Amino acid sequence: MLMTPVFLLMDETVGHMYGKVQIPDLEEVQRMTINRKEFLGDKKDYKPYGVAQDEPAVLNPFFKGYRYHVSGLHHGPIGFPTEDAKIGGDLIDRLFHKIE
Repeated sequence: MLMTPVFLLMDETVGHMYGKVQIPDLEEVQRMTINRKEFLGDKKDYKPYGVAQDEPAVLNPFFKGYRYHVSGLHHGPIGFPTEDAKIGGDLIDRLFHKIE
């Protein structure tokens, strides 16, 4: 599963633009796909975003019994929104350092 931010620019101007899009072959996509870690411990101990600064979030596949919240807001270790400035700052730093 790839975890790169994607921006969908869906408005009339962008919709009427044209350009060449190269879609890679299935083999190339499969070669680029990275198998991510999966949390296998007790469900109540699952903290998908409670990882080190240089590690990706451990987002288990949906419908396997592990609950997590997905939103674009600043969030804590289990994904629920927070207004804590320290947690928000740490999250922004973590996201910033993912981009090369």
